Amino acid sequence: MNFGDKEGLHFDGLLDSEKAEINSPDFKAQGGESYHDVRARTEEFFGTLDIGNHLVFTHGATITTSLQDHGIETMPTNGSIIGVTFDEKEPQDGRIKSLDFMWEFPVVEEDI
Repeated sequence: MNFGDKEGLHFDGLLDSEKAEINSPDFKAQGGESYHDVRARTEEFFGTLDIGNHLVFTHGATITTSLQDHGIETMPTNGSIIGVTFDEKEPQDGRIKSLDFMWEFPVVEEDI
């Protein structure tokens, strides 16, 4: 996700009000993109994949934007593995048909 003029700021150093603003799906920093923009870009990419198995590595926010239709509202932890199925009837739309599994990498305090 391109955070525009907010790029490079560390999330933990922001005020609570700034964190809430950035976490809003409608947030779009000047010169950046919104979660909706990321979702459209992600689905466009997924729509280019041939039917079959693929291994795709993404940032948490990138995949989360596409998982929101399946009730996933928070980003998976770093190193998580997610299995999804795309609609084989309309693969070009790049939309996830189902969330098949999600294994989240355990978070330990030393990692934070």
